This record gives sequence, C-alpha cells and structure tokens, in this order.
Amino acid sequence: MEDFVQYIIGFLLGEQNSHLAKNVAYANESKAPIVIIPSNFFDKNIYMTADSMPQIPLKELEGVPLLFGNEKILKVGSQIIVEADIIASTFFLITRYEECIDKKNRDKYGRIIGRRSLPYRAGFLMRPIVDEYGKLLRKWLREAGMTVEDSALGYKHIYLTHDVDQIWQIDSLYHALRTLIKRVVYREKNVFESLKLLCRYEKYDDIYTFPWLIEMDNSVERLWGSDKCTKVYFIKAGGKSELDNRYYKRTFRVKKLLRFLKKDGAIIGLHLSFSSGQRPEKTDKEKRKLEKIFKEEIKWNRNHYLYSRNPEDMEYLIAAGVTDDFTMGYADVLGFRLGTCRAVRWINPFTKQLTSLMLHPLSIMECTLHSKQYMYLSEEEAYDKASKMLDLIKEFYGEVVLLWHNTSVSLSSTGYQRKLYKKILEKLMLEKNI
Repeated sequence: MEDFVQYIIGFLLGEQNSHLAKNVAYANESKAPIVIIPSNFFDKNIYMTADSMPQIPLKELEGVPLLFGNEKILKVGSQIIVEADIIASTFFLITRYEECIDKKNRDKYGRIIGRRSLPYRAGFLMRPIVDEYGKLLRKWLREAGMTVEDSALGYKHIYLTHDVDQIWQIDSLYHALRTLIKRVVYREKNVFESLKLLCRYEKYDDIYTFPWLIEMDNSVERLWGSDKCTKVYFIKAGGKSELDNRYYKRTFRVKKLLRFLKKDGAIIGLHLSFSSGQRPEKTDKEKRKLEKIFKEEIKWNRNHYLYSRNPEDMEYLIAAGVTDDFTMGYADVLGFRLGTCRAVRWINPFTKQLTSLMLHPLSIMECTLHSKQYMYLSEEEAYDKASKMLDLIKEFYGEVVLLWHNTSVSLSSTGYQRKLYKKILEKLMLEKNI
C-alpha cells in the first residue's frame, strides 16, 4: 500500500485509532476486515484528466456526499466490503486536486474562486466531509467487532492569526509633507496630523492596533492555556506589486514591532507577498529576508491575499524550510477548502508524494464576511455564519484558525469587524467553560 494511502487511512481514523489502520485495505481483494474498493480515479488513463473529475449531482452514503465510487456496502462473512471510495475522495480534497485540472477558475487576481469550486457547486463547502468520512470508517470498524475511539469534542487548537499588510499610514517625510500641503490647500482640519502620524505612529495612528489585539487574544490564551491557543502575526519581507505594501524597507520600525510581539509570546510567520504568489521561486528570498530582520528562524507562512496560485507551488515552501502553512481558505466564501477542519499533511497531487508540509485550514477571515466583493454580510449574518463554522469544528475536534487584519479593527473603521472579533473571542471563551 502506498504511503499516501496509509496516511489517508490513518488520518480518517484519527490519532487515537492509528493502531487500527492495518485492519483497513484499499484494494480489490484483501483479507482485511474492512476493504475499500478503489474507483478508477487513480487509473493512469484517467488520473489528471478531465475524466477524473466528480460528476454532479454526487452520490451520497448515509447522507455524506461521495466524490468517487458508489454507496454499495456488502457484508461477506466477517468482512465489510465498501465500494464508496473515500480514499480517492479524501485525496481529491486535501491535495487541492481540482485546482490542478481547472486552471480557468480564477478571479481577477489569479486566485481560485470558491463559488466555482466543486465543494460549493455540490453544496458541501460548509461541511468537513473528509472528517465525516472518518466517522463512517470508524463506524464500519465497530461493526466489524473492533473497539474504536471517537474523537473528543471541542477544539484541538485555537490559532488567533493576524496578517500585517500595513503597520502605519504615513510611511515617509515626503508622504507626510505632501499630505500636509494638500490639507492646507483645501483648508482641511488637522493640518499637522500627518507629521504626528509619522513621528508618533504607535500613539496616534489608529491602524496600529497591535496593543488592542494582544489584549483581546491574551484573554483567550489565559483561559485556554498557551498549549491550546497560539497567537500568530504574519509579517511581510518582500513584494513589488501594487498589492504589496513595502513597509519591510523600514527595518528599524519593523524590528521594533517584532520585539513588541515577541515579548508578548506571539509566533512570527512569513506573509509571503503577492509578487511571490505570482513567482513562487522568490519564496526563499523573502523568508531569509524576514529571518535576517527577526534574527530567528521562520517556519510558518500565509500568502498575501490568500494567493496560493497552484498546488505545486507549495514545493517552494518546503524547499525554503516552511513547515506549516495557514493559507488554505477561499477569499470569496466561507467553507472548508480542504474538506477538513483538522491540520493535514500535504500530498503533492502530481507525484502523490506525502510531504512534510502541514496545512492548517483557514476557518474564518473577516474580509470574506464583510467585503462587498465577497459575501457582504451584515454583522448579525456574519456572526451566525462564524458561529456555525465554530460549532462544526467543535464537533470534529478540529482547529480554529481566525484571520483578522490589524487594519480592520481600527477605531475609525466604519465596519463591524472590531465588534465581531470581540464577539467571536467571547464565544471561544464561553466554550471553554461549558
């Protein structure tokens, strides 16, 4: 049995049942108690062609959408023979296989569009069906007479993450003076505000919200404990596109922020630029740049704009020494892009090689909820959607990965993101006490 198949079986069973993996075979014939019959998905004449794509409407097995195989289950003596190919179905989702076949499903930035994805079109994007497959597999093992442990309820881990796209509004004396002159010409108020923002940005610039974020996040960390709750700030170290703020060039200021965040116990990750999303061979250069500024090794990453262009580009993360990636969510719609709410090792769909890179599914990004170009929800609708997501993660003992930008929680913002973040954190704290 190939390594990636063994890994998928173990992943579906859960760590608590890893010793039972030997009782599951992925083969046409086997003496194992549970035999999962392979579909034609991995056939060499089918794999990586349009013919390998699941057909909508999908079949269902006990109410769970099935991408490959059929819903037929046979009991032959002491064996359970399953024609539902949950191995290929899981592989399809956790590898981002669809994105290798459908290269046209892109927005104006070149990102995959969630609303055109198979999970969305088939109606299961808001369900972690890979984890539901695991529940089915554990049930079959019980029916075969084995003692199987279900996963615990609750959150395995909470990651409170923040993408730092911008630290200050005024980035140079030239910028400050140009703003000052403009306000004088147009007789605007607060003529000297730009100079204050330049010289005392930590005090006067309202997008410098890091003290507030730390205060909010610490309230969760104190309750859950640092072993269950982690604060992460993803910092830029490159990028030349119009979507990349170049604050990393103000090295002294960036170092000052990093010292502030590190003192609070936060993890520093790389916020890979949009430019590097377009040319992933730049990944190593940006990572080394941030390590030079931070003077520590960087192992975690999230792509700016969630711009993880192609699955194969992840090989550049691995080559650069990145161990964990937190990019995996759609920008335009909430849901389980990888089909799971648990961290999963990435399998390269082209080589079928099990890699060292751990993917952490993104649970909720504030921009997805409120932006006009995305879901454009009211505050009440956004909280309801976020709560549903958290409840699903709790059911399958998954990871909560929140993404809130420091700019979205400024006091001058007209949006609801500051209040929403506080409400979601309050829900997480309440869950701990239940």
